[in-house]
Amino acid sequence: MTMEDSYFEPETIKRLKAGETVPSYHVKNKGELVHEFNIGTAAMHAEHQKGNGDDDGARRALGGRSDKP
Repeated sequence: MTMEDSYFEPETIKRLKAGETVPSYHVKNKGELVHEFNIGTAAMHAEHQKGNGDDDGARRALGGRSDKP
C-alpha cells in the first residue's frame, strides 16, 4: 500500500469477514504528511474519527507542528 498526501494505492482493500486473518501489509508513506493505517471494525473507525483531528499524537509525530492547513 502506498500513501501519498491526498490518496492511497490501492484505493480499497478486501473487506474481511469476522474470524478471517488479517493479511500482512507493507505500508509506505511517499507523501509529506503523516498518515495512519488502522485495521478495525466500522464502529472502531467511527470512534477513532471522532478524535482524529489535531491531537497530541499527531503533534508529537510532527515535532509539535500540525499537518492541518
